[in-house]
Amino acid sequence: MTTVIKFRPRHKSQDHLPQQRPVQVLNEVAALLAQVKTLEIGSPEELREILFILDLANVYIRRFIGQIDSEGARKQLLAQSVRINQLIEETRG
Repeated sequence: MTTVIKFRPRHKSQDHLPQQRPVQVLNEVAALLAQVKTLEIGSPEELREILFILDLANVYIRRFIGQIDSEGARKQLLAQSVRINQLIEETRG
């Protein structure tokens, strides 16, 4: 069974996006991950959709990381974000 996911409209370039407050970023991530939780993986296409959502969630997480003042915390969270990307790519492979 194919699941249809409705995404919010995306801007052409993230460089021109206004800064979001951390709460807004985390709300976006939570909404994306809630969509993943409801999906059933029954086909390669559904797996690609889930990986796309996880990629998008990680983009929001990186935006959140960029707003953290503590360099140490920022580096630690960025390393975790990089690891998420690696896991997504391994799953795709």
